[in-house]
Amino acid sequence: DGAIPFNGTYENTTGTAFNTSTGKFTVPTAGVWVFSFIGMTDNDSSANHPYVALMKNDVQQVRSYTYKEASQHTQLVIGAHATVCAVNDVIHLYYAAQGGVDLYGNSASYTQFCGFMLG
Repeated sequence: DGAIPFNGTYENTTGTAFNTSTGKFTVPTAGVWVFSFIGMTDNDSSANHPYVALMKNDVQQVRSYTYKEASQHTQLVIGAHATVCAVNDVIHLYYAAQGGVDLYGNSASYTQFCGFMLG
């Protein structure tokens, strides 16, 4: 459970604002930012209730929750969530699940995070 690290990026136009090791994005420019997420859980043998939350400065902004049946994959989605950000606000995704279900994180792009500034 905790912040979601990422294996890499496909396109990163913000320089060093996104740290793949910690999964944290430090806002480089104040404004209205839009963030989205999609992730797929593994298909372990237990049923549980995984969720992912978009956090700004460690305060939950929005949460996606699903019920996972035993031996099934599930999708967790945060559509497009707009939030006003100041310079150096820290955005990250927090993941938790009963029973320790993991998110896929490989080259097949099952788990993705996107952010962009409007304007």
